[in-house]
Amino acid sequence: MQSVLDVASQKSQQGMQALVYMRSRLAEEEEKLQELLSYQQEYQKSLGPGSNMSWSAQSMLSYRTFYDSVGLAIEQQRNQVKQVDLQLQQVNKTWKQLDARCKSLSKTKTRLELLETTAANKTEQKILDEISIRNYIHKGLNSITRQ
Repeated sequence: MQSVLDVASQKSQQGMQALVYMRSRLAEEEEKLQELLSYQQEYQKSLGPGSNMSWSAQSMLSYRTFYDSVGLAIEQQRNQVKQVDLQLQQVNKTWKQLDARCKSLSKTKTRLELLETTAANKTEQKILDEISIRNYIHKGLNSITRQ
């Protein structure tokens, strides 16, 4: 039973490590998204049509093309964040199942140990009772034979 519990515990720990990794990965992906959004805002403020720059048609086209590229990168990063979040949810679900199994096995092991201890105590008490009865009978027979 201990080896089964050890394997379950190891799998639960591995699940926890995967969960920690996925949380870290999600944080990294969210940080990348925030950086892209910040970059887009700064680019728009500093070079956008609202700035005091004079714009040629070519400059405006270049700006718009690059701005759209950044927007596409942001959309791709949002999709990446969603994918990693879904993976995180799956890893979390799996870890919860592994952890519940480990706890269930631990409780079962504890109950089995308690049953074994109780059975051993009953057996020991039964033996002690039999010895007491034999001693009582033996003393009783000795006192009768002495009389």
